[in-house]
Amino acid sequence: MKPDFPMNAPAKHPLQLRWILSAFVLAEIVTRLLLLSGGAGFSRVLLRFATFGTSLLLLILLPWRGRRHPAALPLLWVMILLAFELFHPQTNTMLSGLAQFGMYLAILSPLLWVPRLQVRERNLRAALLLLWLFYSLSSAIGVLQMYFPGRFQPPLSPIIASLGPNVQGLMIHLANGQRVFRPMGLTDTPGGAGLAGLWAILFSLGVLLTKSPFWLRMLCFASMSVGIVCVILAQIRSVMVMLLIMLIVLAVALAWRREWMRLLRWMAILSVLTGASISWALSVGGQQALQRLETLGQNYQGQNLYEVDRGQFLRSTFQVDLKKYPFGAGLGRWGMMNYYFGTKTNPRSLPLYVEIQWTAWLFDGGIPLMACYTLAILLAILTMVRIILSERRSGRDLRFWAMIVLAYNIACLADTFDYTFFAGQSGMMFWFLNAVIFTAWLDSRRAPGPAAAPALHALPATPEQQLAWRRWIHP
Repeated sequence: MKPDFPMNAPAKHPLQLRWILSAFVLAEIVTRLLLLSGGAGFSRVLLRFATFGTSLLLLILLPWRGRRHPAALPLLWVMILLAFELFHPQTNTMLSGLAQFGMYLAILSPLLWVPRLQVRERNLRAALLLLWLFYSLSSAIGVLQMYFPGRFQPPLSPIIASLGPNVQGLMIHLANGQRVFRPMGLTDTPGGAGLAGLWAILFSLGVLLTKSPFWLRMLCFASMSVGIVCVILAQIRSVMVMLLIMLIVLAVALAWRREWMRLLRWMAILSVLTGASISWALSVGGQQALQRLETLGQNYQGQNLYEVDRGQFLRSTFQVDLKKYPFGAGLGRWGMMNYYFGTKTNPRSLPLYVEIQWTAWLFDGGIPLMACYTLAILLAILTMVRIILSERRSGRDLRFWAMIVLAYNIACLADTFDYTFFAGQSGMMFWFLNAVIFTAWLDSRRAPGPAAAPALHALPATPEQQLAWRRWIHP
């Protein structure tokens, strides 16, 4: 029989360090919280490095065990292209270029080190519940920031603070007339609680679709309500679009698997919670809290809203920048790596402005990098589809989590047209979730299934022989 993934050589002995997944998630959460302490300068650089350093450390320390995700090969091509791009004559500085190269490697490295581990469904569930707990807490803090302006708000990130008067565009009016920053949650960016609310909703749906105790389901209802309120109050259209895409994909996946009762159940729950949460959001943010949502279906001066807003960056990328940098513009010329390690005085490699992921890929490696990274994302999506459609040995809960990650993957791909999604911790969590689901699926297929009892007509005729046979089958 041919293997399902020909690239995957069977692992001899996957490491049974099952605590590593939860430890990795905890390390990422802790570094995010430490960034809220308000530290600046070198200490902040160290914390930023720690968010990626944990993944790089695991990539180096864990021994290779022979298993490979289908998206690993195009991502290897990505790193080869970036290695050549280091020596591009327009690379900003060698330090900023190496930092950009290291950031890419850290972001995609979970796809390389997670398959070296042995991942059971309970390990997968523990890691996902930790993420759900963090995002739910971040959403709850975001709501408190609206009720008590300034009391629970962390310091702004240096990049946001440097905007000066332009930072006013990140503020909203509440129902009581007070002007505050969009809910930040446990981030240093106004509106960050909206993205946390999105993940809280998604992971809550995953818990509700799988076997969970009653008390956890009740907490998920609360988490979804708070998450919906944060998404509305953050007033970030891209987050609203991502949420809509996730829900549509999840509904299609459930319908494809003919899980009609589960589909109807969570649609009914989501409808009730959405209605209650909208009323809650209106009581806090007033009628203007829904204004951004209403603009999604409107035109602006006869044009589509996306074309007027983010569409201009997409057009500039493919109509202007593509002609100037078909094979990249050198590394370290945009983003945090340029901010911390680059220079603004070299006329040959001045900093470049990036708003969407496609522009970032073009500047960092040109058309080849755009093609390789897109192929890797598509392979990740197809892998989740394969897991959902699998029948043997992979548990129902694992397939439901694969549906959640499939919806997540497609929404993240859509978000590349609005945001630099794969240029930070969000990108690293993308590859981490895909690697964990894939590895858990591989291990579930290798695990021995329960012994099937023989049919009654195949049992020996005498009662003594039947009793002896049953004791041998089920000692």
